[in-house]
Amino acid sequence: MRCSPCADTGILLVNTGTPDAPTPEAIRAYLAEFLRDRHLIDIPSILWLPILYGIILRTRPPKSAERYQAIWTKDGSPLLCTLQAQAAGVEERLLGSGYRVKVRAATRYGNPSIAKVCGELQQAGCERLVIMPLYPQQARVITGSIRAEVERLQAHGDITVPLTFIDDYYRNERYLDVVAASVREAGVAMPTPNSGVAPGARLLFSFHSTLKKDIEQGDPYLIQVQETVDALVERLDLAPEHYALVFPCRFDRRAWLGPTPEVVLERWAEEGVRDVAVVYPGFSADCLETLYDGAVELRAYFATITGEQGRLTCIPALNDRPDHLDALCDVLEERL
Repeated sequence: MRCSPCADTGILLVNTGTPDAPTPEAIRAYLAEFLRDRHLIDIPSILWLPILYGIILRTRPPKSAERYQAIWTKDGSPLLCTLQAQAAGVEERLLGSGYRVKVRAATRYGNPSIAKVCGELQQAGCERLVIMPLYPQQARVITGSIRAEVERLQAHGDITVPLTFIDDYYRNERYLDVVAASVREAGVAMPTPNSGVAPGARLLFSFHSTLKKDIEQGDPYLIQVQETVDALVERLDLAPEHYALVFPCRFDRRAWLGPTPEVVLERWAEEGVRDVAVVYPGFSADCLETLYDGAVELRAYFATITGEQGRLTCIPALNDRPDHLDALCDVLEERL
């Protein structure tokens, strides 16, 4: 099917975001936007803003810059490079299937912003928008924040065309198959009920954490995460004692979902476990949390508690691998 030169439908693939550069100045600007989001920090502004501008934005950027510099590539932010590749790959597939679309990358914080990309797509003649956060599981602090920003743009008249919002896709069979395939491809010998593999290798399912109070107030995130893990365990035929669900990345002292990876790794190390793999089913692209917090800090921690005998394998996020792009198209085609 021949496509029109002016697309009818604009699609935004949205991820959380990234600083423009791995410098304290760029990180300070990024964190100022990120940490003013009421979905993440719901402390009254009169109490929070003096802490944010008087302490956090003075002390955290230099430390964060060292971490970002460790993962930055010659092409820029790993997350943004992957997000742009995902948008290009999805657009190519959908155009090849006959859909009249423009697919663009957007971020909730930093650049390119949702507002900017929506404006560009409408100016290009798109008569409809589809917003797809690249988080399979719905969570107030992430997909909820993206939805709130979209609703703000609609209320201000910045989005004037019909819009479809995709909250989650954790049940999509293709997505689940790709995550399971990434675990198998990692080459870690996972014990299963019928595999005969000696106990030793274990698998961590690592998801971003969220506030316990959000779960208590009806956020479906934990239920969706557990359903995701159950589906993957079935596909991988894992024995119950050889995997665990963990939640890293806590921002402050409020009550967040746990346990953290460190708690489980300590227990496993005491049991003699020396071979662990970590998979990130909730992350569509590798980022600071996977490339540094996981592949650098968590790996070093495991080596420390096992006396340098432990091996921790961080399985890459799905990124722009072809079968992942096929899965994203599968989700989108249900709405197109």
